[in-house]
Amino acid sequence: MKITVGKGRLLCKPAEVFTESEGGISFAISALDSMKAMYATVIQSQHDGFKKGDVVYFGKFSGIEVEVEKKTYLVIAADEVLLKLDAPKKAVVKKTKGV
Repeated sequence: MKITVGKGRLLCKPAEVFTESEGGISFAISALDSMKAMYATVIQSQHDGFKKGDVVYFGKFSGIEVEVEKKTYLVIAADEVLLKLDAPKKAVVKKTKGV
């Protein structure tokens, strides 16, 4: 199925971020409600300032989460983006203590 976002919108893949406890146990942040990841990778853009592969940071309540063919995506308005990183391979998260 082909997905096309509206003008001024970004279709993004939510970040899959892991955090590790002192004992070496890894937790997916998405499994921890209080630690929602607030960045994603752009898959498709209908805005001139963004391209596929950019990582965008946005407010905690920005955008809308949609599920298409059992895959989760975020649709974010370009004006809700707070920060853009040009097409890095992976976002880095610091190790946390005592999760």
